[in-house]
Amino acid sequence: MLIEEFKIREMTDEDIDAILLIEKDSFKSPWNRNHFLFEIKSNSLSINGVGLLNNAVIGYVMAWTIMNELHINNIAVRKDLRERGFGTQLLSWILKKGMEKRIECAMLEVRENNISAINLYKKLGFIECGRRKKYYADDGSDAILFYKDIKVDKI
Repeated sequence: MLIEEFKIREMTDEDIDAILLIEKDSFKSPWNRNHFLFEIKSNSLSINGVGLLNNAVIGYVMAWTIMNELHINNIAVRKDLRERGFGTQLLSWILKKGMEKRIECAMLEVRENNISAINLYKKLGFIECGRRKKYYADDGSDAILFYKDIKVDKI
């Protein structure tokens, strides 16, 4: 019996091929290689992690630190491995990274029809705080905005 080992580490350019497969399978308007390269190599505001199951990339999460905000840009898990808690662990990892940088809140937007993602965000304490009408150009769907206070109290 194979024991599954899941871990999360910082993203590298060597992860991009696996990430692109997940990205194309997860989003209507996927990012391309250059988007990921920029985030990994050039964007000093970017925090990027990959989830590894038995050392294979099965998910990723990306965010920007802007002032006191952690803006979560992308999170995805391979379709055949969803609903097993990997997305929860990836999102928790990036929130912890934000807290380590003394970030006070996390924000994100999600397609109004992405029920599994909405449920994940609510499960981790995000609250709906707004809507961007017709935000997604590919199908005209709305984006729901979510917010979470992640400020670390001083002891």
